Amino acid sequence: MATFGVVGTSPFADFQFDLEDTIYKYVGDNWSITTPSHLTKAALFLTTDPAQMENRPDPGNKPVWIWVKHFGLDTGRELVGSTIGQLGHIPHYHTFYIHLMTTRLTYGMLSPDMGIMSRELERIFYLYDPFTIPGIDHFDHFAQDEMVEAVAVPGFEAYAGMYLARCRITAHYYKQRLP
Repeated sequence: MATFGVVGTSPFADFQFDLEDTIYKYVGDNWSITTPSHLTKAALFLTTDPAQMENRPDPGNKPVWIWVKHFGLDTGRELVGSTIGQLGHIPHYHTFYIHLMTTRLTYGMLSPDMGIMSRELERIFYLYDPFTIPGIDHFDHFAQDEMVEAVAVPGFEAYAGMYLARCRITAHYYKQRLP
């Protein structure tokens, strides 16, 4: 029986956890902001221990929040008639949204917290060392969407009074079949 898994994992296997949660914990583990105090690792992630960090879509009563969500996956291969799983490494381009949210300060005023957090995310992903997250070779295509009031984004209507900035990042990894 053949085994199908992620190149660079030991023991060789597919991802054991959702990548959204793994990436969230990676961000939390590498977060370096120390001021302002409400953006420190302990304040933002509610802990300094990545094992205890919880990626969740609801900020509860927090004024600042980060949530990693799957956006899209492209393997770059066609399934029908292809040699998928038969020859070589299969590239995976897995894109994630990292939602940054903060409460509104004054009507129409954008919080500087969003800029601070998005620059920290960019730093974290571009300083990534290959296979720090087992299997992930590298990240690229960091982009940030326009900062808007959350209620203007479909699916975020319940977050009145909060601003939303979504950053996108693509994780690159390879899967293969072993005999």
